[in-house]
Amino acid sequence: MNFTLRQDAYAVLLPAFSDLDIKAVAKSFLINGGHSLLLGETRKEYLNRAMSNERICNESDQSFIQIIDWAKKIQPNLNIVVDFEPYGINRLEGKVDLEKKDLNKISDKELYSYYFNQALKAKSLGVSMCLGPIADIVAGENPWLSHRQYNGNTENICKLIDSFVHGVQAAGIHCITKHFPGYDYLTKDPAIEDVILHTSLEQILSQLTPFKVAIKAKTSGMMLGPATVEAFDSIHSASSSPAIVDFLKKTLNYNGLIVSDDLDAPAILRGNDIKDVAVQSLNAGVDLLLLAASNNLDEICEYIIQAVESGILRKERLSEAANKVRNIAL
Repeated sequence: MNFTLRQDAYAVLLPAFSDLDIKAVAKSFLINGGHSLLLGETRKEYLNRAMSNERICNESDQSFIQIIDWAKKIQPNLNIVVDFEPYGINRLEGKVDLEKKDLNKISDKELYSYYFNQALKAKSLGVSMCLGPIADIVAGENPWLSHRQYNGNTENICKLIDSFVHGVQAAGIHCITKHFPGYDYLTKDPAIEDVILHTSLEQILSQLTPFKVAIKAKTSGMMLGPATVEAFDSIHSASSSPAIVDFLKKTLNYNGLIVSDDLDAPAILRGNDIKDVAVQSLNAGVDLLLLAASNNLDEICEYIIQAVESGILRKERLSEAANKVRNIAL
């Protein structure tokens, strides 16, 4: 099937909604060619690493299912995405809880079975893709990943990644492992302020094992981090860095879906307009662009189209990205 430039431009966007009141924005987005929706959380919930009592009490399973059914009537080939971090942010809290297992006291088989069964519950709600697990090894100060990642040795983190990816994907939900190439130490939260990872290349390479485990487990997607990684690229954030995408693809032989972190993050924008960053990320090799649904999605898509027509972005690159998104939604 042949798709238009417009359909391709909408297909590469992943708008994030903070509640289920999505119809006003999502309807035209899906009609125009969108294939992915992130049913996300509020800023306060993100910072608290927990869903609000109000959401847990008032947002029923049925209302969650109904809004997904509504969206799928417009676009049947749809990625319904949620944050589903085993030790952090869980958008399905109150519906499908994730216990923070003691990895020293549970076998690989038991851990796999646990995540498989929880993912089956998420699948029954209509979820088809999750942003998780987190594969970063936190080695020091890191307000961004505080209370989001397992605090233990690399061996246990790898055990977690392997069991989660295998278990969740066996249940029919795509995993987007994050945040490549790994952020061990950040003095600020890149979602709030521009910050640079100064960790040496040698140290970064030594902490790649959890990502390699995820790739071996055939994780459907890989999310790039938000902050600039000085050892690879001192100019662009990881989510718009050709060097980091090239390393992921060529050195680690990864050929799955590549997803940006939130393009609205100050560490990704770095003072630039979000439209320019979107094109920059696509040019770098990113396939799916996460951004707040409150952005002018039509304007961003028009800008992507203009970038193709003016030769700034290759048509083949946009089509490749859009088709990867569509194929994973099948």
